[in-house]
Amino acid sequence: MDIPADYNGGIGFYVGGFVSFNVSEKISIRPELLFSQRGSSFSINGTDIKVFTLDDAFFFTSIDGDIKESLILLPIILKYKLSQKFVLGGGPQLSHSLSRNVEFDNNPFNIGFIRNDGSEKFEIGVDLELEYVITNSYGIELRYNYGITERQNLHSSIIQLGMNYRF
Repeated sequence: MDIPADYNGGIGFYVGGFVSFNVSEKISIRPELLFSQRGSSFSINGTDIKVFTLDDAFFFTSIDGDIKESLILLPIILKYKLSQKFVLGGGPQLSHSLSRNVEFDNNPFNIGFIRNDGSEKFEIGVDLELEYVITNSYGIELRYNYGITERQNLHSSIIQLGMNYRF
């Protein structure tokens, strides 16, 4: 059963390293190893959900809460140099959840609509990014990741803004 929920993204962070392999003057492959903390808030609309007791069925309005997750990410990005300052990239990303914490602000029935267990720790996604090269050593990246595999009835959708340093 799909639970009618609204999700609002939160602010997190990521840190890690990469190695870049030049294929040609304009094309490179960049595997990365990252640690990421991310989260979101959610609101489960309960107007369409019936909860039954022994006596009768009754309805509830909403359940709110927060999800916080720590992950190891392994993106493999194929990069194409559009110009001296702009680089377009994309490729697959493997993710493994190290920890996941779901906290309910109000849950009158103590029902785990969103699991807080170790299930569904692995995810496959696809990344698309645009990099602005500030100098030969520094760049700013805007990356979008979409989870191809479904985890707990959801496909993740993440926007990352980052700075890189090359030496």
